[in-house]
Amino acid sequence: MSSNACRILIIDDSADDRANLRQMLLRGSERRYRFTDAELGLKGLKLIADARRAEPDKLPFDCILLDFNLPDIDAQRVLLELCAGSTLPPCPVVVITGWNSLDSAVGVKLLRAGAQDYIGKSWTTPESITRAIENAIERFDLMTQLGVEVRALSESEERYRNLFDSISDCMCVLEKIENQAGAALDFRCVAINPAFAANYGVSKVVGKTLRQILPNDSEDCFNIYDRVWSTGFPAHFESTVASESRDIEVRAFNIGEPSAKKLVVIRNDITQRKESERKLLTLAQTLRSQDSRKDEFLAMLAHELRNPLAPIAMAAQVLQRPGVDPATLREMSAIISRQVEHMTFLVDDLLDVSRINKGLITLDQEVLNLKSIVANAIEQVRSLIDKKKHNLSIHMTGNTVYVVGDVVRLIQIFANIFTNAAKYTPENGEISVDLSIDGNNVCVTVRDNGVGMSESLLPHVFDIFTQAHRTSDRMDGGLGLGLVASETSDWFNGRHSNSTQRWPIYGKQVCGDASHI
Repeated sequence: MSSNACRILIIDDSADDRANLRQMLLRGSERRYRFTDAELGLKGLKLIADARRAEPDKLPFDCILLDFNLPDIDAQRVLLELCAGSTLPPCPVVVITGWNSLDSAVGVKLLRAGAQDYIGKSWTTPESITRAIENAIERFDLMTQLGVEVRALSESEERYRNLFDSISDCMCVLEKIENQAGAALDFRCVAINPAFAANYGVSKVVGKTLRQILPNDSEDCFNIYDRVWSTGFPAHFESTVASESRDIEVRAFNIGEPSAKKLVVIRNDITQRKESERKLLTLAQTLRSQDSRKDEFLAMLAHELRNPLAPIAMAAQVLQRPGVDPATLREMSAIISRQVEHMTFLVDDLLDVSRINKGLITLDQEVLNLKSIVANAIEQVRSLIDKKKHNLSIHMTGNTVYVVGDVVRLIQIFANIFTNAAKYTPENGEISVDLSIDGNNVCVTVRDNGVGMSESLLPHVFDIFTQAHRTSDRMDGGLGLGLVASETSDWFNGRHSNSTQRWPIYGKQVCGDASHI
């Protein structure tokens, strides 16, 4: 409303009626008025449109007094044009009806059409017309404010629904079912988002209970939901659905007014993430274990390399003395030669492992007599076997057995196994080597009565930096790289220190390739 004068538009085809209305308003209050007249409905609509264009942020008039019957269009048509699909016209409207009052049903239609009030000419007084205008202005303001709030609420609900539907997490809104005698704690589903429906393969779940929708959830979940529902404190936890082999992450919190006590539950399937975490944990533990074994290995390597240095240094000092006799010279040279040979053996093992890890080993493919390979390997270890006074028994099939492989690596494999058997078997021990034919395969078995390996070590015999615990009586040394250097997926099939290996026999039938050994 204007701070200077109340702007009134009177739409009435009778000049006398318009004058009479102006006089009554002026007598009805001390308010100042500024009047605009229109004798036709269409002219009144044009005046309103012009005022709105001139000042779009302002009401075109503070109030419109609209005659019910006009020569061109009636009041209902004027209201229809003013509202233009809205529930309110651009400013308050009071309809002035005929002198003989108005049917109540028509009055209701006018109010529904957008009028704020109506008054009959026959009972119009200065006080009543003034009160009708003031009431219309006040009612219009209230309805305008209500419309703004309704639109804001509608927009808020639309934003909420769009957010609710667009969230990729599985979300449902629940209300608690009051417990009956003997009934389990449960909640009724009020709403779900599309992600929940898609993930759980359900759509028509509104009205169903949570136990019906998610029958495999644990009782702990329901107890947590109840605590959130009762206290209002949100919860964030993980749970395992054992029957489905799934892990879920759950968030639960209240929504709406405290009195409503509606509960929102957001669920995420984290099975893959938990599996990845478990794998990473296992990998971290493995890396820590390997790092620890590596440290132990380096300490052992330093010890193994230091052992031959002491006799070499001693022999070098002896050789530096003047007048060394030939016998001493030969003895010192032999010491140096043996220790250098031992160091060369250690370094060769390390280089072999390095080449294997880098894929630099090239294996030859040729037909070989396996009996000769085994015999050659035994010959390489014979001095150690004799030194420890072991009883070696060899049993080989009478037939010549041919396999395809690399002669150097095959001899190395058997030599490593025979060396381990000789090293870790107490003196006067028993070692047996059996070569036999098993169908189309040849089977080589090595057995001894040595200390063997613990059950816990067996799965790791081909891991680098792995060696059984060394005691003070095991003085033969070595880095424990023999099995690593001759690694193959099925080399060690026996228990303790006994081992068996099978190769396809090269013959009439097409045989497999043993070059991967």
